[in-house]
Amino acid sequence: MRDQDFYATDRPEPSKPLTKFEDSALFFMLLIALGVISIAVYLFIPKVEHFTYDPETGKAYRQWTYGTVDVVEPDS
Repeated sequence: MRDQDFYATDRPEPSKPLTKFEDSALFFMLLIALGVISIAVYLFIPKVEHFTYDPETGKAYRQWTYGTVDVVEPDS
């Protein structure tokens, strides 16, 4: 009985070129994946929700999506 040679160094068979269907399916899966990634990145970018202006001090406060508040100093 012959033992299996698990560490054989035979040359792998060269891969065949993709068919038009496989090529187009791969292209559209790549587009869908890039679309999902870009939507996820867009949703996690913080955005300014609203500004509040205090006329007594002349300062504006901007509130970001995730709750942080910044003070915007007026230009001199």
